[in-house]
Amino acid sequence: MLATEMPSWCDGVLARAGPRGDGVKAKWVVLALLVVALPPGRAIAYGSESGPGAASEPHHEIRYGYALMNTSGSLHGTPFPCPEPTAGGEASLALEPPAVEAVGMSFFLDPALVGRVRVARSDGTVNAAGSPVTGVALAAPIVGVATMPLGLGYWLAGADGGVFTADGAAFHGSMGGRHLNAPVVGMAATASGAGYWLAAADGGVFAFGDAPFAGSLGDRPPRSPVVGIAASPTGQGYWLVSADGGVFAFGDASFFGSRAGQPLNEPVVGIAAIRTGDGYWLAAADGGVFAFGKAVMNLSLAGEPWRSPTAAIAMWPQQCPD
Repeated sequence: MLATEMPSWCDGVLARAGPRGDGVKAKWVVLALLVVALPPGRAIAYGSESGPGAASEPHHEIRYGYALMNTSGSLHGTPFPCPEPTAGGEASLALEPPAVEAVGMSFFLDPALVGRVRVARSDGTVNAAGSPVTGVALAAPIVGVATMPLGLGYWLAGADGGVFTADGAAFHGSMGGRHLNAPVVGMAATASGAGYWLAAADGGVFAFGDAPFAGSLGDRPPRSPVVGIAASPTGQGYWLVSADGGVFAFGDASFFGSRAGQPLNEPVVGIAAIRTGDGYWLAAADGGVFAFGKAVMNLSLAGEPWRSPTAAIAMWPQQCPD
């Protein structure tokens, strides 16, 4: 099941880097998390990846899938992977068309191992409620969101590199007030929750806290803009994805393939890694999904009418019933 959350803030700053090959020409990478605005307390059921994870109790199994979010804030998740047929089907949550674009989402397991999600909008609204930037005159729109382990706090990233903290998440620095060659487009947190990366459209990567700088595309701009970033499960690497489907791996993140050089009906808008780090999904603006490595593609919205374009993809956890 999924639920929501959110507020507190601080803005502040970093370092940068160079890339490791992949298979397609590189681009600036900025982590961008789309946050879908959900009404407080709203829960939704979700998702599937290919293997079981941890368990809250011996009989409670955690499985992982992925969800797509469109710019209106609607979520559509993969079918349930739990053993009982009654456990699932496709999960979706349609929200009223908002006046403000949804730009990122971040799923997490809370202390009770219940799956929840935070959806962020360009004005800083999180889950249709307040946030660290509520009432603040932003210098640039919010472009990403990342959550600490167990949901114990979160961060919002602005296109100008500003970082805002909420609910106990620590501030480790930002690029706010500093020169950027291209706007930030995404954000990703380390597994420990003690650091994060910002990714820019030109492939630049900025590391803060315990997030290591493992390289970037800053010195070799990709053929199309970087649109997203995803962290490896160890927190020692990351992937960048560009609008043409190019994927660039750094640190201990492995390259499993990309869509670079292949026809796309619509540009790629995001990337999400599977829990083990042995694969990843790419999502395109038309809802198309491309799976690489051990990632399984069991949901695509390509050819299905959305009220608005797909804006993000994220891995989501599910606790199977007894």
